[in-house]
Amino acid sequence: MPVCMIRDPREGVMPQTKKKKQPKNAFLLFMIHFKSQQEAKGIMFPGGMKDVAAKAEPIWKKMDLSEKWIYEEESRKEKERDKLNLENKYTTFGKSYAQVEREKNEAIEEQIRMTQEIEVTVRSLDCCTSLQTNKFYLIHVNYYCRHEKGMYTPCELALAEFNFVDGIRSVYHTLINPGTIPLGYKYEANKHSEETHQIPVPPEEFGGETDYVKILISVKQFLLGPSQDESLMPPLYTQPNCIDAAKDVLSKLEDSIRAGCSSEFDVFRVYPLPKLFYELRNACVSNRPGKVGFPAFSLAERELDKDVFNYTRGISCEFHEETDALPFCSLSCVRRWGFLIMDHCCKDLGIQLVAGKHCPKEADTSRYLKLAYQASSTAGDASPHSSNSLMKTSFVDYGSLLPDPSSAQHFTLGATPGIVSVSKQPEPKKLTCREPLAPLRPPKTDSVALSLMTEFTEEDFPVLGSSKQSKPAGVMRNEPIAVAGRGKLAAGPSKPVSLGRGRGLVADLEKDFDNMQFS
Repeated sequence: MPVCMIRDPREGVMPQTKKKKQPKNAFLLFMIHFKSQQEAKGIMFPGGMKDVAAKAEPIWKKMDLSEKWIYEEESRKEKERDKLNLENKYTTFGKSYAQVEREKNEAIEEQIRMTQEIEVTVRSLDCCTSLQTNKFYLIHVNYYCRHEKGMYTPCELALAEFNFVDGIRSVYHTLINPGTIPLGYKYEANKHSEETHQIPVPPEEFGGETDYVKILISVKQFLLGPSQDESLMPPLYTQPNCIDAAKDVLSKLEDSIRAGCSSEFDVFRVYPLPKLFYELRNACVSNRPGKVGFPAFSLAERELDKDVFNYTRGISCEFHEETDALPFCSLSCVRRWGFLIMDHCCKDLGIQLVAGKHCPKEADTSRYLKLAYQASSTAGDASPHSSNSLMKTSFVDYGSLLPDPSSAQHFTLGATPGIVSVSKQPEPKKLTCREPLAPLRPPKTDSVALSLMTEFTEEDFPVLGSSKQSKPAGVMRNEPIAVAGRGKLAAGPSKPVSLGRGRGLVADLEKDFDNMQFS
């Protein structure tokens, strides 16, 4: 019987921090030693350490430094041990560093376990039989906001089931109305909605499902079928940045049927999609020596990030078909991921792509049929030449969509096969060198550097407040150069006077000294 753990109803409230345990000082260590000695003699302390401190303090004060050194050294060692003990060090959220380290190690172990399970699942399948018919399930979740505790407020959920022979066999999709947005997260929810999926934020009505129990039953029926045996629950695959949201939303759905109790064991398992893609791509060529699907794991991640079917219409939900947020639709995401995986793998298995099942309905598969025929005819050929010739034909093959605006409609499973081919990449444009910038026009004014001033006299600085001044306010030098001060120039020189940066306003009067007058 699963153990039920009651969740903290105060969502978003920081947990109470644990009081840090302080290391013992020298006097406290002496008190503990003194107490044990006295109790051995039959002397008891009913008041506890308070009574011990009253009797031990006078003795402590009379002790020599050599006697106290034993306890001080023990206290120093305990402080050193406390520095190394991460259980007594806490983060700003009241969590010990030791707990943070344990959670980090658990996450690494969980990642290793998921990787190993995916490898065992795919590599145990036979390339010619079970690999082609084995079912895989994809999941994507949209949300309004993420809480401080790592919890998500959902708004959309989609599932897809596919195998290589039948393509995408079935899908499940629903919009979710959580009722209310947690206090303090309304702005974040509105911003995230506008930037991504554009699903209206409650209380605005948009037709979302409010019954979590109904959603959970539909999800289990989709994954388990009529058996409803949770021990046979298949793993779900999604992009790494969506794993936490998918786990939390599925956990919310599971908690809704348990009336506030959460199971000790997770019913749903959510695994990274790039790892599945990498293993499937390599498993499809496992019976063909000399050929490798993806030489590196990063290639699988890159192809998923490229998302060549990103803006394809007719594969998203009715709500998103009327918006420009097609790439963020959950239903579109799971279908695109399935199309991308089958587009890469089916040609090596000799499986013909069917439009609407293995690729979008308006896709062109004419060139793909030739590749699939070559793969099926050379599947039993172990010579490296045949596999290398196919590799030169197409290393990474993905379909290009036909520019048919009338095809923007929902496809139906079992539709008539279309045609799909590899799009030609445009030729790179030749870069032309930029012409050098023309220099700025030469200045029309002359700037003369200010030379050092000679000694000043009292006549150069008249008394403040005097009604008359015997000489003009400008400062004069013996040489025929005038420096503009508080006086004004009545007539300029032959060329305009310029203001040099940081050098002051100067006038070269060597040629036009007779024309200069001060007012």
